[in-house]
Amino acid sequence: MKKGEIIKFGNYPRDGNRSISPIEWLVLDVKENEALIVSRYGLDCKQYSHDFHGTRWEDCDLRKWLNNDFIKSAFSKDEAKSGGKDTKDRIFCLSITEAEQYFSSEKDRQCRPTAYARNQGAYVANRNNCCFWWLRSPGGSFLRAASVLTVGEIDLFGYRCDDDGATVRPALWIVCNM
Repeated sequence: MKKGEIIKFGNYPRDGNRSISPIEWLVLDVKENEALIVSRYGLDCKQYSHDFHGTRWEDCDLRKWLNNDFIKSAFSKDEAKSGGKDTKDRIFCLSITEAEQYFSSEKDRQCRPTAYARNQGAYVANRNNCCFWWLRSPGGSFLRAASVLTVGEIDLFGYRCDDDGATVRPALWIVCNM
């Protein structure tokens, strides 16, 4: 496995008919026998938090969804066991630092949503058909979380945590055979 490679791992709805397809992942980093991967597309449209009591990553609804509902629906039991680094979150959103580190330009950070994410309410820019996606870092106030804009720029001020138009671009460390 090499940095920049696209791999298929797990399954999730991709088209407007909710049919299940393999998830395409972009390899961001490879260290020893582990690889950091992020979904190539915005897979779903979810709020960061439904209320303002959970606007930090440790309390937010998005974190709970990724590590419960998403992991159960996207991965078989064997796939779920192939997680890499021993962290509390098996699946997560990238941080501001990681988005800057692993993507060399705004163009590289641009992300298109799947048809399924569009049907779930993802905002898509007319000019480039890209969506904005959540980061796990806090935004400029307790009501906001950082995100990546449709043009690939990191939005430090962020979107309101109860925004309905943002997509989820999950990331995780997996064990890989070198």
